[in-house]
Parts: sequence; C-alpha cells; structure tokens
Amino acid sequence: MKKRSIAERNIGMFKSLKRIVYPVVDLQKAKEWYSRILGVQPLFDAPTAVIFQVGECSLSLAKSDAPPDASKAVETFWEVGDIETCFQQLVDAGAQVRTPIKNVLNTSIAQVVDPFGNVIGITGLPPGYQRKSVEYHPSETAHNVAFCRALAAKEERAEIRGADHLAELFVNDEAQKALKDSASRKSSIQNVISSALYGYFIARTAYFDEIFRQALAEQIPQIVFLGAGYDTRVLRFRESLGQTRVFELDVSST
Repeated sequence: MKKRSIAERNIGMFKSLKRIVYPVVDLQKAKEWYSRILGVQPLFDAPTAVIFQVGECSLSLAKSDAPPDASKAVETFWEVGDIETCFQQLVDAGAQVRTPIKNVLNTSIAQVVDPFGNVIGITGLPPGYQRKSVEYHPSETAHNVAFCRALAAKEERAEIRGADHLAELFVNDEAQKALKDSASRKSSIQNVISSALYGYFIARTAYFDEIFRQALAEQIPQIVFLGAGYDTRVLRFRESLGQTRVFELDVSST
C-alpha cells in the first residue's frame, strides 16, 4: 500500500474557522454590548449562551463563573472593512486598548479588551490603502518583497544570505536607510516584517531561484513571470539564459 504524505492525510481536517467563544460573567450585558457593536441581534439567545453570526463564522458568548484572563487569551483577529473606524467604535463603546493600530507590511492589526475581559483582535487594510490602486501606483507588495530580498542580501549569516544583490535598487528612500547598518536591518526584521515572514521570503527566493536555474539548464524555450514585480532573475542569471526567452508581466505602474 502506498504511504500517504502528511498533506494527503490531512485533507479534510482543518478547513476554516467556524466559531469563536468568549466567556462572560454577565451574559445579558455582554449580549447588549455585542449587539450594538455588531449591529445585529443574536441568532440564538439562551440563559447559558448567545450566538451571533459574523460572516461565515459564529461568535458565541458563553456564561462563565469568572472573567477570562486576557494575558492568557488565544489571539484571534476579525477582518474589518475600516480598521480605524472599527477600532474607535470599540474604544468609544468601552473597550480598553491592548495594542494600538500598527501596520505589518500591507496589513493593519490592533487589539482591544472588551468590558468582559475578552481580547478582540481586528485586522484590515492600512488606512487609505483602499484608495490606492496598482493601476495608478507602484505595487506596495512588490516593494516590500524587494525590501525583504535586499535585507537578505546583506544578511550576516552566510548560510542564509540571499543572492539578490540588485533588490535594493527598487526600494524607497526610507527602506534604503534601513539597509545601511546592521542595527537598522535587525530592527526592520523584528519590528516591521517579523522573523517568521523574513525566513519565509528567504526560503521562497532560494526556491524560485533554483527552479529558474533548472529551467535554464534544461533549455526551456520560454519562461513567463506573472505578476513579476521587481524580479531580477533575468539580470542575475543572464549568463545562463542561452536561447531561452523570458517574459515579465505586471501592471505598467510597477
């Protein structure tokens, strides 16, 4: 019998988040508070639990004998349309700020603690981002990915140092300053990007480099990069291109 991979064995296990439960001591007050915040009435209302439908997920308020410990709460984040407005509405309604709005690449996140001790995380596009379009402005995603590659190219650890020495040509002045010294680079990785995401970009770049290198070695006649962004492989591997034609497709602004 063929041994199945972990991915194959896990098909059908985790699909999506369906329900979040917040324990509350005063269920009636919590029901009234969340009804105002969500702008809807609960679908289920009983002496021990109240359930709201939020998109494809349900939010349950469960009767509890003691308030939750916010310091030990599992962090979950609700997607919102306007994070600034939502954050202010929560604070105005009596929620306490736990983490103010901050931007992580192309996402804004924040956390508050509701009047009943539960941590509410919210996430959305950065303020004003909805008004930007890659049809008129260079892609911020492409810029941020190029910045990660530029950081990796200056990595002090030789075993994970990135090969894209051209990436820094595409980043803005603020990012250029962050590349200049080791302390600034480490701060950007830890506080702006996160070590986990930085490691992902290093691995992704190395993986795609190897796939591109193999394709050239096999003399694949044509390669197309869709959503190329600020890709530099044609330049970095120009000595190995041979007769292979490479096309880079992206919006003209980028």
